[in-house]
Amino acid sequence: MIGEQRQALELDGGKISPYQLMILTVPTIAATGLLFLPSLTVVLASRDAWVVPLLSSSISFAALVPLARLNRRFPGQTLIQYAPRVLGSALGKVLGALVVLYLIHINAVITREFSEFVQTAIMPRTPPIALVILAVFVAASAVRNGIEVLARVNEWVSPQLFMLMFLAIVFVSKDMDVRRVLPLLEHGPGPVLRAALAVGIWFGEVFVLAFFFPNLNRPERGPRATAWGAAITALLMTGSSFVALAVLGDLTAHLEFPVYDMIRFIRAAEFVERIDALVVAFWLGAGMIKMAVFYYAAVLGLAQLLGLRDYHPLVLPVGALLAPASMWLFDSSVEMKSFMLGAGPIYFLGYELLVPWFLLLADAVFHRRPRTRG
Repeated sequence: MIGEQRQALELDGGKISPYQLMILTVPTIAATGLLFLPSLTVVLASRDAWVVPLLSSSISFAALVPLARLNRRFPGQTLIQYAPRVLGSALGKVLGALVVLYLIHINAVITREFSEFVQTAIMPRTPPIALVILAVFVAASAVRNGIEVLARVNEWVSPQLFMLMFLAIVFVSKDMDVRRVLPLLEHGPGPVLRAALAVGIWFGEVFVLAFFFPNLNRPERGPRATAWGAAITALLMTGSSFVALAVLGDLTAHLEFPVYDMIRFIRAAEFVERIDALVVAFWLGAGMIKMAVFYYAAVLGLAQLLGLRDYHPLVLPVGALLAPASMWLFDSSVEMKSFMLGAGPIYFLGYELLVPWFLLLADAVFHRRPRTRG
């Protein structure tokens, strides 16, 4: 165990605080969730879509329960390191390899989501591949600087985005009509529950933050800090969805990025006429942070899987895989949304929920501690 803890320290000796991890949780979930969740949930849950993030947040807590117990059981280690100890060397390394592939795959999806947003919102004539390459380059630079620098940058980016989102909601509140979100549960709880499961993949992404628990100056507080971050994110996404529905109504289902479309038409006064440009700027920053979080976890996990002492040589090869993968995954944004509403939840939640619970149960079965007699 001491050797594995030393290896983790050599890979990245940066330290972050529980507060920094809590703030890092928000862009990890919301950077893409705020873009796509409202239109997806309206399709499934109609005017009850604003309730969905509150229910979906339970998936974060369901994932954190086994990750918290495994964190106490194997302090200072990531899932890649303790999986062989739980399952045996061969099976544990196979599972670790599958998790690394999942991290690369989901980051390819994230990269594609943001390239679609940037192309639609501000650069309609730019080829998607150019946006993808630029995004991967920026994220790779952040990963090479380590988790400590990434967390410090996020301490500045995320609060600015929160403030701008709050101002945007205040300015647009004059156009709200709460009748557009009533009555509550008009079609019963079924559609809301189905929507909560479908978009739960965003809240299940807290799975990746367990890779940062060893970097905390108080590692035992990692799960609690992440849970608080997930709760804050749920409130942010619930409020944004409620306002978008109250302003746009049924039009929300037909817009690709409802929250952004709501913000861009703000005309409260001359000096805030282009507040959407500021929101986009910080939204892009949050998106780059989210990409870097998954990118970092992938290269760190791969380095641990291969027994390397430095993850930096893997940054460019993983980036070279990430860029084309994001272009090959989907032919269009319509196909991407169909995946999110179809097989996507089963695939992603299989990793985000089932893998931690499987490891926890396997550890309980195969590594029972003898009871002490009083």
